Amino acid sequence: MIVACLGLLLAARLRSALRGQRRGFVAVAVIAVVLALANLVEALLPGLFTPWMRVEMALIAVLMVVLAVAARRDLRSWTR
Repeated sequence: MIVACLGLLLAARLRSALRGQRRGFVAVAVIAVVLALANLVEALLPGLFTPWMRVEMALIAVLMVVLAVAARRDLRSWTR
């Protein structure tokens, strides 16, 4: 449930980041890191999920880390 809510919030903040708003970039980076951590924790919990779901969660975590790095890089270049 938390991951789903954060996913919806991420979509909303992405729009403000695409408009060039600083707060949008910061929010996207923070939400992406939280989603990455949540997916990693879920993937590492023993016995709760099937192997293909664990792989899926790990891939989503990697994508969220990439998104956080990209948002941070864009924020840094935007503030210069």
